[in-house]
Amino acid sequence: MKSIVIIAATSSIAASFATTANADPVRINDPIATEQVSYADLDLKSVDGQKRLKDRITFTAYRLCLVDPGASPSPAFPDPGCFKRAINNGVAQMERAVAAAQKDQMLASATPQHR
Repeated sequence: MKSIVIIAATSSIAASFATTANADPVRINDPIATEQVSYADLDLKSVDGQKRLKDRITFTAYRLCLVDPGASPSPAFPDPGCFKRAINNGVAQMERAVAAAQKDQMLASATPQHR
């Protein structure tokens, strides 16, 4: 299966009572969201195929990291830390997939032709 798994850990911070003993916000366990991004239809040996996959990774990371502003009429926005981590994770997987595709191409072109 040719797909990349985007992992996004959203940072959730709960408000805490500010006291002299505890003046910092308390971190809640970060929920983990994952989604597969397929590249089965893309040629990762081409610049266009790589760009399309990076666009898919970016869009998926954006969606996975959206933060609901709550009762505010403001639109949802991506959590910057979550978005950066998800992009970095996805691009690292993409780079490995591109390297494998290019290696396969080099091996195929180096194979001697038998008649």
